[in-house]
Amino acid sequence: MNKILPSILNIDNLNKFLDILDKINEESNKKITEIHVDIMDGIFVENKCGNLEDICILKSRNYLSDVHLMVENPKDNIDKAINFGADSITIHYEIKEFENCFKYLLELKNTQNIKVGISICPETDITCLEPFMEQIDRVLIMSVHPGKGGQTFIEESYTKLEALREKYKSIKIIVDGGVNDNNINNIIEKGADSVVVGSYITKNIEYAERKIKILNSLI
Repeated sequence: MNKILPSILNIDNLNKFLDILDKINEESNKKITEIHVDIMDGIFVENKCGNLEDICILKSRNYLSDVHLMVENPKDNIDKAINFGADSITIHYEIKEFENCFKYLLELKNTQNIKVGISICPETDITCLEPFMEQIDRVLIMSVHPGKGGQTFIEESYTKLEALREKYKSIKIIVDGGVNDNNINNIIEKGADSVVVGSYITKNIEYAERKIKILNSLI
């Protein structure tokens, strides 16, 4: 199972970064095969950024794409992501049109062979997920406030993670935000299957290979 999902939000040269991942995968049995694609709309979150067309590049390089839609009205983005070949799509429980969009995603899950996820913000209690757990493939716990990179991991996320894992033994849990070499091992031990790692490895792409190897050595 993939433990590390690199976020490509702030990467200028995606192919160069994928070359680095290719090299790591050749040398290690802890392979990275799934990439996190963040999309922000400037409405649900403050920033507006991300590019769904990156999915095409990932697909051409044989990487899976995990699309995280931090947007208020995700239907158009869902359609585009599917057309580009997304492998999984996650939407936020907190959006106004969540139930309609979630139903739409489930319809596509049955016809397009995609995985479906729900993301919850730091302030959102895990009890909101209960009605949907049998229908989804993954839960994305935000361990920072969504919308920008480089934030510090919110320590209360450990409690949420442990409670979710205790209640749902088999669901895939992904933790996103503030992950680095100081906390990755603890996050995995508390019950996460995977972690999204952004600025720690992408802030300076010249150090990305070394930092990914450090993270791999800790999990």
